[in-house]
Amino acid sequence: MTVGQAATEVLYSLDLADKVTGTSVWFTEVLPEYKPANDAIERLADNDPSFESVVSKRPELVAIQYEWHVGPQGIVATREQFSDVGIPTYILPADCVGKDNTVGSDGTRTAMFTMDSIYQGVLELRPDL
Repeated sequence: MTVGQAATEVLYSLDLADKVTGTSVWFTEVLPEYKPANDAIERLADNDPSFESVVSKRPELVAIQYEWHVGPQGIVATREQFSDVGIPTYILPADCVGKDNTVGSDGTRTAMFTMDSIYQGVLELRPDL
């Protein structure tokens, strides 16, 4: 299950589309190469899904693009709420590394963005690569 288009497309790029039980938070059309896989997966919401709709998919993992969706003040839920029902969560490092997410609704960069956070997410999601 994913909360955020970038999280969804990262999983698709890692050949994990078969593990995605639902998606949400879409900003644009999915990349053309992922359209067939994406069309086969339920979109729970174009914007923020409810906690209940995510939990109802019984995901093995919820991959999240932005901490403000599933974090200390998560608008979908907190990580603790997911943990309480036995669902692990993973927030893409691109939204956490070099960023203070306690400031404002989308946080503040404390360091320049680098591709290292993208590579970190790839290796954490698919350590066998």
